Amino acid sequence: MKSSEVSESEKEIIPPNGESMQDVEKRVIPFIKKILKNDNNILIITHAAVIQNIVGYFLNIPYDSRFKIKLRGGSLSHITIDDSKIKIVMLGHVNRI
Repeated sequence: MKSSEVSESEKEIIPPNGESMQDVEKRVIPFIKKILKNDNNILIITHAAVIQNIVGYFLNIPYDSRFKIKLRGGSLSHITIDDSKIKIVMLGHVNRI
């Protein structure tokens, strides 16, 4: 199986008692919008699927393509959202020591 086929099949996998990308968006985006109203800088430490959904939502990327946003474990992303407009400063950065 090619790596592209593995990635393609991953989007269909929902772990037992887990969430689909739509479920994650329904839970996360209202929370993000709520904290954005406070106009504060925030730090979110979370799983890749949550970052994929935040970025995908604000860039209007369809659910079934959001998994293509590649993020490595322990990576750092810097995203600014102003008036529902997203600016990706850094996405999935891993510092090489």
